[in-house]
Amino acid sequence: MARWSQPIVVDGKVVGVACGRSPDHWCKGCGKRATIQCDYPVTRKGGKAGTCDRWCCRSCATNVGPDRDYCRPHATMQRQPGDKGVE
Repeated sequence: MARWSQPIVVDGKVVGVACGRSPDHWCKGCGKRATIQCDYPVTRKGGKAGTCDRWCCRSCATNVGPDRDYCRPHATMQRQPGDKGVE
């Protein structure tokens, strides 16, 4: 698991170090570094509207409109009237 660290600077002095898991995300389709989240509309638990948010790389994502990208599984789905999700 990748780790990261970053100095905490206050008034020009290093007062600590923040560290944790890597802030990078990885494509669920191919394992490359992901920069895009799926915008496919879904209905979440409790009936709340949302988006899939699956991480994808540029080559695995499908652009379906301005600032709208779908992951591979959602890009291949045919939306039918009455499908659950937000229209």
